Amino acid sequence: KTILKTTDGGSNWVDITPDNIVNSQLVDIAFANANTGWVINTDLIYITNDGGTTWTEENYQEDYSLLSHKALAVTSDSTAYVAGKRKRPTSSSAYADVFNKRPFEAPVSFGASVASEFNSFDLDNLKSIAFASATAGYAGGELGIIYKLEAIPGENNLSGPWNKILDLEPANFQTINSISFPTEDDGMFSTSVEVSGNSIALIYNTSNAGADWATPDSIPDLSIPILFAPDPFYTWVVGLGGKIYKGVSTLVGINDLELTMGFSVYPNPTTGIFKVEIVSENNETINYLLIDASGREIENGVWNLNGSTSLFSLDLSDSKNGMYLLKISTTTGQSVIRISKN
Repeated sequence: KTILKTTDGGSNWVDITPDNIVNSQLVDIAFANANTGWVINTDLIYITNDGGTTWTEENYQEDYSLLSHKALAVTSDSTAYVAGKRKRPTSSSAYADVFNKRPFEAPVSFGASVASEFNSFDLDNLKSIAFASATAGYAGGELGIIYKLEAIPGENNLSGPWNKILDLEPANFQTINSISFPTEDDGMFSTSVEVSGNSIALIYNTSNAGADWATPDSIPDLSIPILFAPDPFYTWVVGLGGKIYKGVSTLVGINDLELTMGFSVYPNPTTGIFKVEIVSENNETINYLLIDASGREIENGVWNLNGSTSLFSLDLSDSKNGMYLLKISTTTGQSVIRISKN
């Protein structure tokens, strides 16, 4: 039972575990901003509005028992979702479900989903949840099924239904260990299979909001894979075995060469126009390519360096908010910089 906080990018961590969280196992934590966030243990939910200094236990709209919390997702400072399993007082069976706290229906408590397909195949147990936007969520669990919440913006339906969009249907069920959606269209999830006594992690990805899933990438000797994709270009995967894997998109053809010259980009994030400053001792040319999250080319060209400090401008004013990649390259190497527009 430990909550650690950093305010310097991870160089130092301070223990902020509150005394009123009594359960010994904390399962997940997520924040909407620097102040408001939630933490869950196996059956309770706590909220903080002061950056973790104090935590308050939150309640349910109904009396549930045998709660089993596994994953947490936050979409705003007033909306959060908890995936797992629950049992109604009038039932003898426990069912998968997503509890949600939403400002216009449950301002101070969590309620269950509405008319969802979590149990259409069997008694699932949800292990992971992620949101591509405030109204598009994805959840998965022990049965190898991906469920999707497709709410209508502005409508009172953030509680469901959650509909099944993918069923792996293997002979031995593949647990959906984690899900990550860096954009509304691009997402991925991780699972694993046993082959001849060895565990192989499988990473599935989609570029059309879950309508289709590509043949999965595989990582040998890795079980219970947990992944995180901050954007469509990079993914980190961890699991049992003490290793960290980094996946790089082939959209930009990144190789192992790195530019020896110094460069910086500012402001980043940007609202439109941003500067690229390059320091080089040589008079040379450099190629640049700016693409969006789908790999679509925004701009390309050649910059001439003057042997000292060169400054160039690029403009995203007419492009939508999101993540972009700037690839700069010479005959000796290349580097890729992530640009965020908001």
